Amino acid sequence: LKELQQNRARQQTNGRAMVRDLNENPSFVGLLPSSGDDDDGNDDSSSTTTMNNYYDVVLCCVGVQYLEHAEQVFAEVARILKPGTGKVIISFTN
Repeated sequence: LKELQQNRARQQTNGRAMVRDLNENPSFVGLLPSSGDDDDGNDDSSSTTTMNNYYDVVLCCVGVQYLEHAEQVFAEVARILKPGTGKVIISFTN
């Protein structure tokens, strides 16, 4: 997780590319767009902001098959996507 948080691509998006171990914590509450990051680029998970209907796209890359709480994760994805226009992009291995 620490390696993913330090990824330069995430830093270039001002924290809008967010990283979380969804098996450890399947909720997206506390993951904020840019303002939720402190100066060192780590997300601030202490916030209660919910981000309902905020995002245009959610990308889950090579990990869906490993989710232990997939229903809860996808309920969160549905909650944070803009209604009617939000997209989910999922990639699988092999």
